[in-house]
Amino acid sequence: MVKKNVNKDFLYNIFSTKILTKNLYTHRQHLIKIEVMLLRPKVLVTRKIPDRGINFLKTQCDVDVSQQNGSISRKELLKKLKSKKYDALLCLLTDKIDDEILDAAGSNLKIVANYAVGFDNIDLKACTERGVIVTNTPNVLNQAVAEHTVALMMAIARRIPEADKWARKGNYKGWDPNGFIGTEFNGKTLGIIGAGRIGTVVARICNKGFNMKVLYHDINKNPFIEQEANARFADMATLLRESDFVSLHVPALESTKHMINHKELAMMKKTAYLINTARGPVIQEDALLHALENKTIAGAALDVFECEPKLVCHPNEYQIFTHLDNIVISPHIASATIEARQGMSELAAKNIIAVLNGEMPITQVNTDLKVNAIKKGIVTDAANYFYARNGMVVKNLTELQSALEKMDDSTFNFHVNANKNDFVNWIRNTIKDQVAVALLEKAKTRSQAVNAIKHRLKVMIVAY
Repeated sequence: MVKKNVNKDFLYNIFSTKILTKNLYTHRQHLIKIEVMLLRPKVLVTRKIPDRGINFLKTQCDVDVSQQNGSISRKELLKKLKSKKYDALLCLLTDKIDDEILDAAGSNLKIVANYAVGFDNIDLKACTERGVIVTNTPNVLNQAVAEHTVALMMAIARRIPEADKWARKGNYKGWDPNGFIGTEFNGKTLGIIGAGRIGTVVARICNKGFNMKVLYHDINKNPFIEQEANARFADMATLLRESDFVSLHVPALESTKHMINHKELAMMKKTAYLINTARGPVIQEDALLHALENKTIAGAALDVFECEPKLVCHPNEYQIFTHLDNIVISPHIASATIEARQGMSELAAKNIIAVLNGEMPITQVNTDLKVNAIKKGIVTDAANYFYARNGMVVKNLTELQSALEKMDDSTFNFHVNANKNDFVNWIRNTIKDQVAVALLEKAKTRSQAVNAIKHRLKVMIVAY
């Protein structure tokens, strides 16, 4: 049995110098074990996540999952990245991915898969400059976040947490006609700021389920939300003035930071509620606390916070924030359903496998970076294609196998003879797969060459 710490270059030398075997094909099982050990991509997952994606990754990769409770520390993340040459990093919003992290990961890193829709924790420019693909996990959590948004609306409007707390203290002595009076949704106006996928689902639920009117504001008009929820486009000032509920669904960008501050809150109705399941910095914390204390608006419901994971940016505001009756908070759990979190796990894993296979991921963020243009093993320049004598054109090992199966022996013998091996030279100079080179150097017939490539592809996830 070959130990895991055997030098990789030494093993490649074994393949090419006949030390291991007189005939590689008679030792196929031994080769497979060695190649799997060497070539299975390495994936680091920075925190325990639902197992669907992890199990999928483990079928094709060596996966290390951080076992510590809570978020991984920056020091520990840097240590882990320097300890191995990871091909992929599956991270969370709590992990800041910047130059220092990317430098620690080194040139082997091919993808940073964020276990979230947002990606403000990742330096996209730094990743793109290094040829590192960035992906996120949208769509699979649309319904979960939308439902949580509506749940927060109901909780604050019907004063459910307030009543629950009061009842638990033993205060309930009987029905009170004036106890915890809230407001209904029917016929009220919902203002959606950010008419993307989640905002559209919220609008549809409220329009179809509660007969609410819907206004929306975004950079551009969105015909889909208009169709789905009978929504009407409005400028920001109009939306704030007319809405009974204002729900935020915008990403964390420089342009959206503190888009809700003293000015905007002053425009809202005194009976209106503000809901945020997007990103904390979208609301200026001080302005919101002032508005809630002074009853400028009726209430707010938040799943995210400006200085998250802290509830408040300034410690002296903590008592005010947590003792206000007109605010409902949840600890960033809008996507916390079995279906959504497993879906996020699976999507992140699929993105990783796609990139490691030299394919486009499902949900790439830095779309200006093309996978096939930066991965070895995928030839994109026509000048580097393999042009066979019979007119076949080959761009990768899979196509080479197909071409070898279809070509006649005379074409094969033209490319492979005592003087040359065109297939080996092409792989060595373009795909740069030393194992494929070693296998094909042993192939003297077309059928042997086909078997060599089949064997190579069987154990290979990503070509080097």
